[in-house]
Amino acid sequence: MALTEEDRLAIINRLSRYNTAIDDLLPDAADAWADCFTEDGTFRAVTRSGATAGDRFTGDYLAKAMPGDSSQTDPDALISLRGRQQLRAFALASHAAHANGVQPGYHWVSNPLIEGDADQATMSCYLRVVAGKTKELDESTTATGLYRDHLRKIDGQWKFQSRHVRFDD
Repeated sequence: MALTEEDRLAIINRLSRYNTAIDDLLPDAADAWADCFTEDGTFRAVTRSGATAGDRFTGDYLAKAMPGDSSQTDPDALISLRGRQQLRAFALASHAAHANGVQPGYHWVSNPLIEGDADQATMSCYLRVVAGKTKELDESTTATGLYRDHLRKIDGQWKFQSRHVRFDD
């Protein structure tokens, strides 16, 4: 059976909850972000050129967000996480980094394309991360890219089985 409009709306709502939670704008945001994924869900971030975690803005950000972290499941990725425990830890570290001076970014997505059936779906959408204006810094775009997602419907709720983001160089 094809996706219903109700399914599509629920997937878009999951996408909005994901963005709002990683931006630390929900109560218990780290748990809310991790709950956007299935229990064994994965999150992986790469760049077009294959830059590693030591490169670009992401290297500095990860060093501040997760100092000394060795939980990455894929050393060739900027970020590679599997399971709710790693996902929650990353969100907590991300939120703590913002509290310790890393300029927060707000995730904006557009052009979601959703296909699937009653139990599984794929989605792709554009990403733009905007660093908010502070007293010292102007608003700026810190990252752009493309998400490719696999979602599963579990107990009536759509969750990310995997999120793969490819940042532009």
